[in-house]
Parts: sequence; structure tokens; C-alpha cells
Amino acid sequence: MLRSRTKTDSYTVDRVCGKGERGIRFGLEDDFADFLTNVRITILVKEELALKVAVEIEKRFFSNYAGIVYLQDAEVLRPQKFGLEP
Repeated sequence: MLRSRTKTDSYTVDRVCGKGERGIRFGLEDDFADFLTNVRITILVKEELALKVAVEIEKRFFSNYAGIVYLQDAEVLRPQKFGLEP
């Protein structure tokens, strides 16, 4: 699994919908089996690990699925909660 291969402990998954190159994508209301068809995954990690995660996502998903990876700096209020130095 991607999480174990990249050693990411915490993440957030959100249902998403929108319109893009592949048409309109709708978020689903109740069908958990289809929940992972349109999602946004947020992971807060150090830069080195973020680059590894991005490469792994590109390898595993971009040839068959629509997707975007954003890499950006983040400032957190409780850095120790995320294994970051205060």
C-alpha cells in the first residue's frame, strides 16, 4: 500500500467533485464502495518525504487516473503533532 511504502502515518481523505479535462466528476453521497473514485488526499510531511510520496503517486496512479499533486510549504500551529520541530 502507498501509505506503508512511503511511511506516512497520518492523512485526510475528502470526497470531491469538479469539472476538468475528463468532464464533470460528481461526489457520491452514500455509496462507500465508490467513495475512492473521486477523492483529495492531504498529507502533511517533511519535504523529503513529500517528494517520495509524489513520485510514488505518479508511478502508481497517473497513467490510469486523473490526478494532481500539489507540493507546498505549510505552517502548522502544533508542529510536534506532525513530527516536526517547533
